[in-house]
Amino acid sequence: MTFAPEDSVLLACSRSDPSDDALALISELTRHDLDWEYLVEAAVRHAMSPLLGHGLGLARAADPSTRVPAPVHDELVGMEAHNRRRNERLLRVAGEAATALAAEGVPSLALKDLQLVPEVYPDVALRPMGDLDLAVPRERYSDAMQVLATLGFEPVPTGARPYTDRYAAGRQLRRAADETWLDLQWHVGEREWDRQGEGAWSFDMAGLWDRAVPLMLGEHRLLAPSPEDMLLHLCVHLEGHRYCELILFVDLVELLRHNGAAFRWDHFVDRARAGGATSSVFHALLLAERLIDLPLPAGLLEELRPPYFEAALALPLFDNLTALHLALDDTWAAGAPTTVLDGLERLVRRQTVLASRSFAAVDRFVRALHEQGCATVAATATPSPRVLPDESLPAFGEVEVLVEDGQEGDFLGAAATAAGFCPNGSGWRYEAEFASQEPALAGEGIRVRVDVATGPLKPHPSGAPSPGMASAAWRALVPRPRGRTDESLLVTVRVVPRAELLALLLARVGRPDGARLFDAAHTLASMASGFPLRSEVLSVGQPFGAAMDVAAGLEVLGALTGEPGLAPAPRILEWARYGPADLNTHGDLRAAWFVAWTARQLGFAHGVRYLARGARPGSAVAGAIRDVVHVGVGRVVHPARHQDDGREHAYWLRPEASEHDIGVA
Repeated sequence: MTFAPEDSVLLACSRSDPSDDALALISELTRHDLDWEYLVEAAVRHAMSPLLGHGLGLARAADPSTRVPAPVHDELVGMEAHNRRRNERLLRVAGEAATALAAEGVPSLALKDLQLVPEVYPDVALRPMGDLDLAVPRERYSDAMQVLATLGFEPVPTGARPYTDRYAAGRQLRRAADETWLDLQWHVGEREWDRQGEGAWSFDMAGLWDRAVPLMLGEHRLLAPSPEDMLLHLCVHLEGHRYCELILFVDLVELLRHNGAAFRWDHFVDRARAGGATSSVFHALLLAERLIDLPLPAGLLEELRPPYFEAALALPLFDNLTALHLALDDTWAAGAPTTVLDGLERLVRRQTVLASRSFAAVDRFVRALHEQGCATVAATATPSPRVLPDESLPAFGEVEVLVEDGQEGDFLGAAATAAGFCPNGSGWRYEAEFASQEPALAGEGIRVRVDVATGPLKPHPSGAPSPGMASAAWRALVPRPRGRTDESLLVTVRVVPRAELLALLLARVGRPDGARLFDAAHTLASMASGFPLRSEVLSVGQPFGAAMDVAAGLEVLGALTGEPGLAPAPRILEWARYGPADLNTHGDLRAAWFVAWTARQLGFAHGVRYLARGARPGSAVAGAIRDVVHVGVGRVVHPARHQDDGREHAYWLRPEASEHDIGVA
């Protein structure tokens, strides 16, 4: 594999016990010119700076010719020391919380890094911790919230959140005294917001509790998932974060290293299949194997290989559900009347059911195409424009199914028939009406309609960034005809030569502003039989205005597959998700929108009275006006937003309270 030298250093440091070959590579690369500023920033963005310092230290111990600039060494040493102090404090807090819960008869289950840091990693300083992830039984959730309140934890946002409590699987809590975040959950599979068991994906929470193993945090006792359940959760979590943080891949390596031969792969595979998570598991393990040499049993990936990359279809269909559910509480907080809130709740829960049932129908169709012998099938979707609860906004974005040309006969018709679709003009349609078990939808028939049509290949040039929350909000206020938009889902099938299909996928990988590893996983899954000629793929990208993106995508895939790469070697670690510090970065004008939207729904006369009643100091309307002024002035003074340094979002690097007192840097 050939990555940029800085990425190669970070990847070589991506385990607690790097091999001799990895240490030799680190030493060799440090003797050449490196962009140390990028390397350290990438390490911070990917929560890898302690492991970077650890790996560089091991390399220098093995080979004194290893070169690390003194300022870089000092900064990494300081980060590791800070992380040790912070993690030790967080583990104490988690233990105290578990003990307080146990005193009230509430069992608690440690999730993700709350188990990984003290038990799996050989040193608590090597893995930064975010919030403390704790699960409790659903029937004891309210009791757990009360216990944690006595310890100083408050929900974020503060105040009543009736719809979040009704539909979410947990709440974020914050203790301001020591800036500790705690994520209290009763479920770990949140993708579909399914509360009635009508979804397409499930996580066996009862089994998770039954198979849980003891975990000790000092003198405090709690539970943790079994190793097999833990790996399944980590793989699904990786996919949910679009494979955007290297530390999440390292977690897989360290978990398997820690458990060794005791890890039961057959149990793990059975649970992935039972939960419908084989695609999530396959792609997480595939990328970990390609990126950081995750050792896997022979034949495991082929045993798990799914027909297509489900996440590229599922995540966009479900991505807007979180925002829509949070909007219910935002509108409630804006003082909306019950009539408005009831209508919003029905819309949001209908969207939830529609997304789940529509995904299931498209999934059946794509799988049927695979069974018809289609060698390469790729399903993609754009996120729903309904990012705010306005029924005049379309329910779904564009869905494409890319099929490699070369099949014989009416394979599309055969697949559609097998998936339960009926001929409809020049295409096929799946249509069904059913009564959901959702209480908010009682008495309302839910009609699901998915249309499949064929179409030519469309240009996919590098596009402008998608509109933000503020612009979407104000577009939603433009007067539209009353009534609901068409909530059907249109799927366009494009049957294209292999070179064109891969060129489209590679263009997505090559975009500098995207989640490259997520798109790379999609492309890796679609090229099992290898690349066509590079020149052929590059020539396809030219007329579609995507030649540069295709070339960059070829570099990334070449590095991941061991194919000869193009120069220069690609940087794949430029983009990463941030943490709790990023919670409020997408909220421009939200309060103003919910007030204005509510007023519009009430009509002119009632809307004016609603605004007049609310226009008093401290009210939602007054707060909305303040937000408009604040954001507007901010955009005049700072019209262009700068690219944030990774350290601005690395919440785990913020000084501890005691460090302020004693002046620790």
